[in-house]
Amino acid sequence: PTIPALKVTAPTPTDPCESNSLNTLPTDMKPTSTTVKCTEPTISPAPTKTHTPTQMPTVSKSPSAAPITLNIYDHTYSKIQTFLVDSEISTVAVLPPECYHSLCSRRMDPKKITMQQKVVHHLMTRDTIFFQWVSQNKLYDHTERAIQRYVLTLMAFTLDSKNWQNKSNWPFENGLVVSKSECDWFGLTCEDRSAYKRLKDFVDHTFLAKGSISGREVEVVKMVTRIVLRENMLNGELPQELFKLRHLEELKIHNNKISGTIPKTVALLSNLKKMWIHNTTHLSGTIPTTIGNMTSLTSLWIGLNKIEGSIPKEVGNLNKLHTLGLLSNKIQGTIPPEIVKMKSLRKLYLDVNQLNGTIPQLLGQLSELMDLRLDNNQLSGTIPLSLSNLKKLETFYAYKNRLTGDISSNFVVGWERLEKLELFDNKLTGTISPYFGLLPNLVTLDLHDNQFNTTISSQLCASGTLTKLDLGNNNKIRGQIPNLSDCIRLTTLDLSNNAMTGMIPTYFLTMPFLKFLSLQGNDLVTPPPKGLCTQIETCNV
Repeated sequence: PTIPALKVTAPTPTDPCESNSLNTLPTDMKPTSTTVKCTEPTISPAPTKTHTPTQMPTVSKSPSAAPITLNIYDHTYSKIQTFLVDSEISTVAVLPPECYHSLCSRRMDPKKITMQQKVVHHLMTRDTIFFQWVSQNKLYDHTERAIQRYVLTLMAFTLDSKNWQNKSNWPFENGLVVSKSECDWFGLTCEDRSAYKRLKDFVDHTFLAKGSISGREVEVVKMVTRIVLRENMLNGELPQELFKLRHLEELKIHNNKISGTIPKTVALLSNLKKMWIHNTTHLSGTIPTTIGNMTSLTSLWIGLNKIEGSIPKEVGNLNKLHTLGLLSNKIQGTIPPEIVKMKSLRKLYLDVNQLNGTIPQLLGQLSELMDLRLDNNQLSGTIPLSLSNLKKLETFYAYKNRLTGDISSNFVVGWERLEKLELFDNKLTGTISPYFGLLPNLVTLDLHDNQFNTTISSQLCASGTLTKLDLGNNNKIRGQIPNLSDCIRLTTLDLSNNAMTGMIPTYFLTMPFLKFLSLQGNDLVTPPPKGLCTQIETCNV
């Protein structure tokens, strides 16, 4: 598809702009020979020339210079610029008067041309849909559609769409003419939505954040509701304008190379349900307090980045959230007790950060919680007994902290669905409850590198579900190795570096899945049963 001709006479070879990059435009977009362009400051003002019809805006290079009449290209650029500024979407700079569009200025440093300016240039010269709105003076009649197309094009340019793994139908810098609807671009999903036609209505809604469409002029059109571009080689800074696509319900751009910050305006995505921007490695800044206004959120993943600061207490307002993933960042401070207000929360990932303080007692009120990960932080104090109220808890990781105290049998009785418990590398003391053996789904019990002073109960294997039992490096676990033959599925057993005595049991020979056995650093009688270490891949006795 080609851009509709504007019936403007092509420039003559002597045109002052003939040698600059404006000549890359199609012939019908170049200025006429009657337009005075690229005038140097030392040139005397030329006699006023007739330009008919003339209702186009003019700009002056300086108070003493003659006015420069804008050509059709400049006039179109000016219209789009005004539209974007008035809609409060982007601040697109006014271009230098010596050659009104900076892309055609011989004296303009290309590095100073903003991405917004490049996008406007693209929409004028290579986007047939957007150009049609402008040329037919319908830009303000399709306000929200036009803003959406601009924002998505800006996203493409900013995140280097030219090198994406799949860029089907997406625009890219210096690319081909784009004539497809946004709904046909790879990774985008559209649905019928009520979009504002008038600019004032859009601006009012944007700044009210929760404005009503009643009494405002709308059109039911296809608007983008999902952006799914995970693992697609996106590379660059996340454009702030992206967070003004109010119809967006899912934003999944994880596993890419994205930088930038999460702006306060993220709250404008009032319909967003899932935001996954994790594992981008370079997303930084803090979590804005306005995130508490995104009450439609059900899943928030922004882990494996470089986010700093504390967890804002406003996250407690996200009462529909069932997954909060903030893992592997540089988040400091304490766990805000306001989290208890997130009654729908099922998965809480705060691991691998710099959190301190204690585990809040109120976490025990999150009755829907299934997965709790607090490992690799600087948490101290005891594990609150209130956590035993988490009847649906399946995974609890709190290893590599500074936790103290014991794990009473009351915990174990409450965790009837528990599958994985990893509390190693802390300062836990007391006994290891035999009631762990009553948990019908427990497959991992890892308590190594603590300070337990106890014997091991043979009841630990009563359920027969354990596959990993690691009690190594506790120093004070004593007594003989109990009968663990009921752990028929055991693949890993580590009892090393304790104070255990007696014989090494022969029943280890009958455990078909045992691949790792470590008993060294005890006072056990040697040698081990004949043939024990020939059938086990890693055997340290």
